[in-house]
Amino acid sequence: QCPGPLSDRCRYITSDGCRIQEVELRAIGLSQLCSVVLPSVHHCCVPEGWADRDGKRLTPQEVNLYVLVEQFIKPVTQQRECSFVELISSGPQPPDWFVSHWWGEPVDAFISCLRQHSRDRNLQNDLTYWVCAYANNQWNIRGEIGSDPACSSFRKAMQLAKGTLSVLDSGAVCYRRAWCIYEIYVSTSEHTGVSADYLFDIYTASSGVGGAAVGITDGFVARDGTGDKRARRKRHREWRFPFELTLTALDIELQCAEASQESDRRMILNSIAEADDLSACPPTDHPNYHKLNSTLRGRFAAASWVRAAELGADLSQHGQALLASQLRRLTLHFG
Repeated sequence: QCPGPLSDRCRYITSDGCRIQEVELRAIGLSQLCSVVLPSVHHCCVPEGWADRDGKRLTPQEVNLYVLVEQFIKPVTQQRECSFVELISSGPQPPDWFVSHWWGEPVDAFISCLRQHSRDRNLQNDLTYWVCAYANNQWNIRGEIGSDPACSSFRKAMQLAKGTLSVLDSGAVCYRRAWCIYEIYVSTSEHTGVSADYLFDIYTASSGVGGAAVGITDGFVARDGTGDKRARRKRHREWRFPFELTLTALDIELQCAEASQESDRRMILNSIAEADDLSACPPTDHPNYHKLNSTLRGRFAAASWVRAAELGADLSQHGQALLASQLRRLTLHFG
């Protein structure tokens, strides 16, 4: 599949590949990320001199998706002009989970979040995540995304998934990216077509505790166990989530999000505002923007309330966020 100078780059690709017409069926297995993507990064980065946009040479731990797509995914898929998932898979792979994230997050940290998420929820070994960089054909991006977010590859994948895993980078840049905002909107709104029991988990690798990932989950997970003590276990598990990051999230203004393409920003904000013309200049203010901000802030406020109280922080911002979020259920454990 990768003749000539690319053959060494493909040493971890063992499948003959396939064609998967439906982009929403191009989820990547966690095992594929760990056995193909991660070792490829560590094998190729230093010898090939991978560098960022400023020309700085990178270590494998610093490689993000912007770099990976240009240095690895596009070169190995160029001959077939296919998605990366089609290159490494033997057939369609429906998504168990959809992943919302910023491409600037290091690949190592990103995979760490998915690993921890799968452990916390005790998910099966053949677990699949829909990740745009691997699922979308990088040689036909416009064809995969289209001109209406409701018909995009992202939306189609979310309609098949059990929930969304939001991978939060250390600077919360993902919450300033338009496509991430749209994915939160679909995941947390009641009239977007996802199932009523659709889940929304938030994980970050910037826990400061041995580099381990930590997550804020939608309800209890398998790791919390059962019985009366599961609320306590959930609190202790989520306690490691970086408090500074939750404070950043409480100031989120999702309507200020940016996109690489201005046309994408317009159609996404107009979609959230339920405008008829998706290409028009979007409103600067809209009730749906405030509702979405309140929903996301409320989840962070609920998860960090006890930690804020223990630290003696001013709880007024947390209280305002919870009040505006209209969360139907709140469980706190102070033990």
